[in-house]
Amino acid sequence: MFFGFAGVFVSFWRSNNYAVGPCVILEITCVLLININSTYKRGKLFEVYSRNKLQIVFALGCIVCALAFVSFIYFLQNGIRNKQDFHVDYDGYYFAALPGGLAVINAVMLILDSRMYIGMFDQQSINRVF
Repeated sequence: MFFGFAGVFVSFWRSNNYAVGPCVILEITCVLLININSTYKRGKLFEVYSRNKLQIVFALGCIVCALAFVSFIYFLQNGIRNKQDFHVDYDGYYFAALPGGLAVINAVMLILDSRMYIGMFDQQSINRVF
């Protein structure tokens, strides 16, 4: 989460505009993942999140995963094609690919967690009926 938050400021400071988008996507996935897991650990997941909200989180996780994966591949491919070294300065493609790859990992965890919580919500609603 710190890399996503600090990456935006470092990207603007070092004039690497390519890394701003993946850093923002990384920050969104980290905030959602921390929020949903901390709510679960407090035992208030089903009071705060309904089934529809969990499905929206699942859909958002799928969309973010696709966007982050495309940006990760794009920046990695441009770094290889232009034979760049790893640097943070202007047009640092590898630095821009790093938060994209981390966002993919976090988005996959968000997708898996939201699917698990949807299943738990369904199980809890079935137990309330019977």
